[in-house]
Amino acid sequence: MSKTIYEFDYKPTMKELVSGGGIIHRRMYTGLWRLALGLRFVFLCVSIYAFGLLITMITYRQLDITVSDAPYTYYLLSTLFAFAILFVMIALSRRPTKIFFGKLQNSSLKARISADGVDLHSPEWRYFVSWSKIDGVREKRNLMVLSFAHLGFILSDRMLSEFGEPATVRSQIRDWYEQDKGRVLS
Repeated sequence: MSKTIYEFDYKPTMKELVSGGGIIHRRMYTGLWRLALGLRFVFLCVSIYAFGLLITMITYRQLDITVSDAPYTYYLLSTLFAFAILFVMIALSRRPTKIFFGKLQNSSLKARISADGVDLHSPEWRYFVSWSKIDGVREKRNLMVLSFAHLGFILSDRMLSEFGEPATVRSQIRDWYEQDKGRVLS
């Protein structure tokens, strides 16, 4: 095994975190699970719109207006309520990523990648994952994601460029994973 060690400050950008999260998400949900996610999305949209209709109906009753008095306003108001609910849900779902991003940017977190595995450390704590615990290595455009369970370690060409050509560094990392797993990546 190679004695090469890549050590650097681990500070991914928000775009890298979101893109890497998408890569991990696609790896977790394949085949029929993707269909299940699509159905969940449809049910969620229908439920949100039904809730918007309910809120509008209650509002109309409070104002002593019937749907037949202003049907276009009724459906427009229902749609606006549904979009407001959807906006709040999206904002709440993005909050953990923003908090995580802020913590990463304000930390002294270092990443160390070697033939032994991936080591994240700071003065306060240390987290090590050996190559045998990594579930997969996925690449998309300028990102490489080392995934384990529902988590991932996101490496961008920007981070790896200080060690030379990013493609060469990614190839070395992929080789370490393959050697440990004894298999070739798909």
